[in-house]
Amino acid sequence: MDINGFLKKDEYFDVIEDKDQGSAYYSLNIALNSYFSTYQIVKNRLSSETVDPDTINEKVKSLPDFIEASINIWMHLQHFFELEIKRILENKNPLLIVKYSNETDRYCDNVLDIEIKESQFTRNSIEFSEAENRLIYLYKINQIEPEDIDIARILTNHKAELDLINQMRNSTAHRGKRIIKYTVLDELMCTRILPFLNELLELEDYSTYNNMYGSDDKVTDLIKPLIKGEKDEIDYQQIALFKEIARSRPNRNEFGIYGRMSEKDKQTIEQQREIIKIRECDWVEEEFRRCPCCSENALLEVNKEVDREYEEITSDDNEKASIFPNPIPVLGLDRLCCANCGFYVNTFVGDLHEIEKLEFELPSHEEEELNDILEAEAYNKFLEEKYGL
Repeated sequence: MDINGFLKKDEYFDVIEDKDQGSAYYSLNIALNSYFSTYQIVKNRLSSETVDPDTINEKVKSLPDFIEASINIWMHLQHFFELEIKRILENKNPLLIVKYSNETDRYCDNVLDIEIKESQFTRNSIEFSEAENRLIYLYKINQIEPEDIDIARILTNHKAELDLINQMRNSTAHRGKRIIKYTVLDELMCTRILPFLNELLELEDYSTYNNMYGSDDKVTDLIKPLIKGEKDEIDYQQIALFKEIARSRPNRNEFGIYGRMSEKDKQTIEQQREIIKIRECDWVEEEFRRCPCCSENALLEVNKEVDREYEEITSDDNEKASIFPNPIPVLGLDRLCCANCGFYVNTFVGDLHEIEKLEFELPSHEEEELNDILEAEAYNKFLEEKYGL
């Protein structure tokens, strides 16, 4: 293909013009999924004996999957916010997102007050930092469109977080030599980035984003247990547990009506049990237990040998008796695996016997949705009876 010829043509799909399902939506999805998966990616390097930050970071620093996840987090968070900022600017005036002058105040005033021909502008879009400056200036002089004011207010109030995200993305993209430490990533995400996202996603404008997993779990329900105050002690084990819940919950199968499993559901779970047995290469308990993440009876305990005991075995070969020790493995609970939602934790997150007893029930939105359905059905019935519609 001739590259120059391709660049001169309009060889693109206008996939989705609606802001609710544009590239920003998918970038946020990738960033969140990448962060939620960071414990799952490194779990085999961690245990109850590796809980201090220095040891954790040393164990996971060279893992390719963690490096990939870290890149995805910052690249896609920055992309999400850049697109949202530019959408607000473009909604005010399309000329606000193209390069013309580095003097933000003067430029914005000219665009707002004077009709300038588009030919005076380049086709190059402004960079993240300039878009951020223009948004903050327009918000300060009350020139944001009414439908974008709440979003612009939150973005303006979180300038420090936006600058951090942009800096992390640039250090990753332009030099590509350094990756943030695992424990520092947890601290930044839980004390600064997730509270920022939570505030944004609770706006009605982002309801589609908040329901991106297509289940009863809203994104805000999944990230709230991870949010920490800046002065809170950071518990990396607890954070790992809640990251795993956020990763696993959207993957669960909700079996049949009122949660009853069909025969096909049971076959699927049994097949997954066999996969777990083969994969884990250890002592997998036969009996299913209740999963604290998805609440289905699909959790399997995986034990490993922690010690050995010996019993004396007597052998009689008809000439003389001999006694020799017979080793008996002593097993300890090492990890939990769910054949339904994929919830998977090891001893790093704490006492697994206690984890099994927990119930991570997230807020239910079913009643609210059911009321909406009932109201809609009642209205339709009214139209049918009253007007024959």
